Amino acid sequence: MLLDNVGEQQANALTRRFLDYIPAAYQERFDARTAVEDTKRLAGLTAENPMIWHLYHSTGDARNQLHLKLYGREQPVILSKVLPILENFGVSVISAQTYEFDLPEQPIWMQSTS
Repeated sequence: MLLDNVGEQQANALTRRFLDYIPAAYQERFDARTAVEDTKRLAGLTAENPMIWHLYHSTGDARNQLHLKLYGREQPVILSKVLPILENFGVSVISAQTYEFDLPEQPIWMQSTS
């Protein structure tokens, strides 16, 4: 699956870098295809680009239901600071979960909201 999405060399590098650090709660919630996409985004985090946002619609969701994933370095975003900003855009957050990937070279995280 990973190989099909990014190529053999990049797949091997991503697997070596992230495999042992994917939280159990993340593995329970997301499938392999989603993990590939999230891993590519997490790998794209740098000092110059410390946060990535991904807004998407899942198959089977209501037309007005979107999901937001935030990917970042160091400390996760404090949800109580983000929620008022989202609400100002007319967005209601039903659920939110933070997943921390404790890589030895740099702690990174992903927050999933819907």
